[in-house]
Amino acid sequence: MRFNNKILIFFIALILTVGCSNKSKITKYDVPPMIFLGNTVYYVQDKNYMYITKEQIDKKIGEITRVIDGTEIPKSYGIANVFKEGSNIFTLKDKKIEEIIVIQYEDEYYIALPKGK
Repeated sequence: MRFNNKILIFFIALILTVGCSNKSKITKYDVPPMIFLGNTVYYVQDKNYMYITKEQIDKKIGEITRVIDGTEIPKSYGIANVFKEGSNIFTLKDKKIEEIIVIQYEDEYYIALPKGK
Protein backbone atom coordinates (compact mmCIF):
# COMPACT_ATOMS: atom_id res chain seq x y z
CA MET A 1 0.00 0.00 0.00
CA ARG A 2 2.87 2.39 0.72
CA PHE A 3 4.15 1.83 -2.82
CA ASN A 4 0.74 2.74 -4.30
CA ASN A 5 0.65 5.97 -2.24
CA LYS A 6 4.09 6.95 -3.53
CA ILE A 7 3.01 6.34 -7.12
CA LEU A 8 -0.18 8.33 -6.58
CA ILE A 9 1.74 11.26 -5.07
CA PHE A 10 4.26 11.12 -7.92
CA PHE A 11 1.53 11.31 -10.58
CA ILE A 12 -0.30 14.13 -8.79
CA ALA A 13 2.95 16.10 -8.56
CA LEU A 14 3.69 15.39 -12.24
CA ILE A 15 0.24 16.54 -13.35
CA LEU A 16 0.45 19.72 -11.29
CA THR A 17 3.93 20.50 -12.60
CA VAL A 18 3.00 19.97 -16.24
CA GLY A 19 -0.40 21.65 -15.91
CA CYS A 20 0.96 24.73 -14.18
CA SER A 21 3.94 25.24 -16.47
CA ASN A 22 1.96 26.73 -19.36
CA LYS A 23 3.94 29.77 -20.43
CA SER A 24 2.17 32.89 -21.53
CA LYS A 25 2.57 33.95 -25.15
CA ILE A 26 2.74 37.63 -24.24
CA THR A 27 5.83 39.38 -25.56
CA LYS A 28 8.06 40.66 -22.81
CA TYR A 29 10.02 43.88 -23.06
CA ASP A 30 12.89 45.09 -20.94
CA VAL A 31 11.31 48.54 -21.23
CA PRO A 32 7.66 49.38 -22.03
CA PRO A 33 6.60 49.58 -25.70
CA MET A 34 7.23 53.20 -26.73
CA ILE A 35 7.36 55.58 -29.65
CA PHE A 36 9.13 58.93 -29.87
CA LEU A 37 7.23 61.66 -31.71
CA GLY A 38 7.97 65.37 -31.65
CA ASN A 39 9.73 65.92 -28.34
CA THR A 40 7.62 63.36 -26.51
CA VAL A 41 7.91 59.71 -25.59
CA TYR A 42 4.55 57.96 -25.86
CA TYR A 43 3.81 54.71 -24.07
CA VAL A 44 1.86 52.24 -26.19
CA GLN A 45 -1.14 50.83 -24.34
CA ASP A 46 -2.51 47.32 -24.58
CA LYS A 47 -5.03 47.21 -27.44
CA ASN A 48 -7.74 46.44 -24.90
CA TYR A 49 -7.05 49.78 -23.17
CA MET A 50 -9.39 51.60 -25.55
CA TYR A 51 -11.11 50.28 -28.66
CA ILE A 52 -10.53 52.59 -31.63
CA THR A 53 -12.45 52.54 -34.89
CA LYS A 54 -11.43 54.04 -38.21
CA GLU A 55 -14.16 56.67 -37.78
CA GLN A 56 -12.40 58.03 -34.66
CA ILE A 57 -9.15 58.67 -36.53
CA ASP A 58 -8.49 62.29 -37.48
CA LYS A 59 -5.37 62.78 -39.61
CA LYS A 60 -2.06 61.12 -40.32
CA ILE A 61 0.81 62.88 -38.56
CA GLY A 62 3.66 60.56 -39.43
CA GLU A 63 4.92 57.02 -39.48
CA ILE A 64 7.39 54.83 -37.68
CA THR A 65 10.69 55.33 -39.46
CA ARG A 66 12.79 52.85 -37.52
CA VAL A 67 12.20 50.08 -35.01
CA ILE A 68 14.79 49.43 -32.35
CA ASP A 69 15.23 46.52 -29.99
CA GLY A 70 12.66 46.09 -27.19
CA THR A 71 15.44 46.63 -24.66
CA GLU A 72 16.05 50.21 -25.84
CA ILE A 73 14.29 53.52 -25.34
CA PRO A 74 13.46 55.53 -28.49
CA LYS A 75 15.24 58.90 -28.49
CA SER A 76 14.48 60.54 -31.83
CA TYR A 77 11.52 61.32 -34.07
CA GLY A 78 9.62 58.38 -35.52
CA ILE A 79 11.58 55.68 -33.70
CA ALA A 80 9.76 52.96 -31.78
CA ASN A 81 10.66 49.78 -29.93
CA VAL A 82 7.49 48.03 -31.12
CA PHE A 83 5.47 47.61 -34.37
CA LYS A 84 7.23 47.85 -37.74
CA GLU A 85 8.69 50.51 -40.00
CA GLY A 86 6.04 52.29 -42.02
CA SER A 87 3.28 51.90 -39.41
CA ASN A 88 1.09 55.00 -39.63
CA ILE A 89 0.61 57.42 -36.75
CA PHE A 90 -2.60 59.43 -36.41
CA THR A 91 -4.32 61.91 -34.17
CA LEU A 92 -7.65 61.06 -32.61
CA LYS A 93 -10.69 63.24 -33.32
CA ASP A 94 -11.35 65.85 -30.63
CA LYS A 95 -7.99 65.13 -28.92
CA LYS A 96 -4.71 67.02 -29.01
CA ILE A 97 -1.47 65.34 -30.05
CA GLU A 98 -0.16 66.19 -26.57
CA GLU A 99 -2.87 63.95 -25.07
CA ILE A 100 -2.94 60.85 -27.25
CA ILE A 101 -1.79 59.38 -30.56
CA VAL A 102 -2.94 56.31 -32.49
CA ILE A 103 -0.71 53.82 -34.28
CA GLN A 104 -2.11 51.62 -37.03
CA TYR A 105 -0.50 48.19 -37.13
CA GLU A 106 -1.81 45.31 -39.22
CA ASP A 107 -5.30 46.82 -39.56
CA GLU A 108 -5.64 47.45 -35.83
CA TYR A 109 -5.32 50.68 -33.90
CA TYR A 110 -3.27 51.12 -30.75
CA ILE A 111 -3.35 54.03 -28.34
CA ALA A 112 -0.18 55.69 -27.09
CA LEU A 113 -0.15 58.16 -24.22
CA PRO A 114 2.59 60.65 -23.43
CA LYS A 115 4.93 59.79 -20.61
CA GLY A 116 3.42 60.95 -17.35
CA LYS A 117 -0.24 60.60 -18.41
